[in-house]
Amino acid sequence: MLSVFLEYNPAFVNPKGEEVRYEFLNLEKYVNPISDIEKRHNEMIGEIAEAIRCDRYMRMVKKEYSFILKDQLNGSFLDYFHDCCQYYGIKYICSYKHFKRFCNNECSFKDLSVSLCEKFSKFLFKERCWKRTGKLNCACI
Repeated sequence: MLSVFLEYNPAFVNPKGEEVRYEFLNLEKYVNPISDIEKRHNEMIGEIAEAIRCDRYMRMVKKEYSFILKDQLNGSFLDYFHDCCQYYGIKYICSYKHFKRFCNNECSFKDLSVSLCEKFSKFLFKERCWKRTGKLNCACI
């Protein structure tokens, strides 16, 4: 049996910062199908894989990468962001505080989208959280 996978070229970076090149689909095909049943099985697996590929393509066009971290979609993005703050320092801490207030202390990975980021950007400008120097102001929190 052969494992069926999708190859992403070029690779993209998932929310954890890891480069993703392959996604294994948990589908298997017969290497050398002999019977009609095995041949039909391979055809069906090919159709399923093609449907998944089309779905992934549409999600990538829409910039919806939720399929990458299926097991972590319900996890707290705020917790992840907070952990990053410990490593990256004051700029992240300031951004984290603004984002936490913006999303009312609740945001999971599945909530992340391009539109959410655009709304957050508008929120920052509306709340006048930018200094005249173009830097994010932590004093307005």
